[in-house]
Amino acid sequence: ARAGVGTARWTWVPQDYYQRSLEERAQLLGCAVPQMCKSMIFENKLCMREDCSDPNNSRYYVVVTQYAARFNAEKLRKFVSSLNPSVSNKKFNFQLADEHEAMRMSGFTHNAVTPFGMLSPIPVVLSTAVTELAEGALWMGGGHVNLKLGMTVRDLTRALEPLVADVSDPLE
Repeated sequence: ARAGVGTARWTWVPQDYYQRSLEERAQLLGCAVPQMCKSMIFENKLCMREDCSDPNNSRYYVVVTQYAARFNAEKLRKFVSSLNPSVSNKKFNFQLADEHEAMRMSGFTHNAVTPFGMLSPIPVVLSTAVTELAEGALWMGGGHVNLKLGMTVRDLTRALEPLVADVSDPLE
């Protein structure tokens, strides 16, 4: 059973938010840079199915990872492949979803994507690094480019029941 998100906080940010440094953005949100996350929609270009009905072998995934990390598509490929031992590794090739397709599925524009309230149910993959945040909380897009959503990692995982995987590398 999915739980509510009692710790959710919404914050409007200035229109020049994405022109600012990560440190300045973190200051606006009252958090540390590692707590700032992004939600990106990836498509398995070689998936044999056209939908997201099987969370273990979906055509699309919403990946939540930190700005302070580099997303690693190879790690996502290996993770999803491990969930499908009977499917050839050659059937997994993850690329950022086309912007129009991502908008059609989620209802959100670039820099506004959130795993909450999507038009179509898309499985969520949460980066292991996010679950290990010392602060226990994160900030991410809130459905509008100037709206950010903050909450505890615990509430996010209870509400969305994401797949948790190592899909990022620390920035050097």
